Amino acid sequence: MSSLVLFVLCLLGSCAVVLAVLVLEFLLFTKGNDGIQSGSSFLLFFSLFLGVCGLIISCINRCFRCMMAILLGLSPVELLAYFIYAVGGWAPYLSPPSPPQVSAEDQQALIMARREALARTHLAEQEAVARNYPYTGRDSTQPYYTADQMPSLTGKAEYRPQQSASYVELAQLLHRHAIPRLDPTEQHLDTIPVGFTVGPYGGIFQAQIQYGEIPETGAHTRAEAAVLQAVSKLPRLHPGRIHGQPVSVRIVVAVPLAVPR
Repeated sequence: MSSLVLFVLCLLGSCAVVLAVLVLEFLLFTKGNDGIQSGSSFLLFFSLFLGVCGLIISCINRCFRCMMAILLGLSPVELLAYFIYAVGGWAPYLSPPSPPQVSAEDQQALIMARREALARTHLAEQEAVARNYPYTGRDSTQPYYTADQMPSLTGKAEYRPQQSASYVELAQLLHRHAIPRLDPTEQHLDTIPVGFTVGPYGGIFQAQIQYGEIPETGAHTRAEAAVLQAVSKLPRLHPGRIHGQPVSVRIVVAVPLAVPR
């Protein structure tokens, strides 16, 4: 075989490989693909491998013209490979490995482990609260009515001897929760006092409408029901304290219900 025929065959094969690589990359192009396809890498590698084999055979036969014909004929593939790997720095795109299959027993074991971890965390939080805020006062059914530090919404002193000036911020919060539940056609008092017990951990319970010393047995109007519902929406308060220890304290808050006109 003459060197010219060998050159033409190598050139035609190189052009076919380059065209196949371009078509393959165009058809399988995706935005998330930052490398060339594995099929394109195989075509380039295989054509270069055949060229190296031809060069080795030409060296053995001491045919310098055949070596030059192979090198020049494979120049399109060589240039494309150089551009891809040396200039572009791309690597073959391989699909990510599929995640390992987890059996139903392993999934159940993972779920149980997470539940146990959450239970341990919750128990640790309760123990931390009990250590930091030990309860040494009365039982929640027998609260104090006065304390060295009365309960509050903000942690500041909000209690005042006059009921109308006491717990102003707490009363405004109850007002905002109660107003949307009022019936505009129903007449009601402009202020409804509500009493409730603030526990040693800031929880609120035993909420009752209280106009005097004796609390009411229930809500007799929609306005009173709205106030009680607003109390149930309150966040945890800062508990009252006696000698620095949190205790249950019962307070009365005058909730304004007058709608500004």
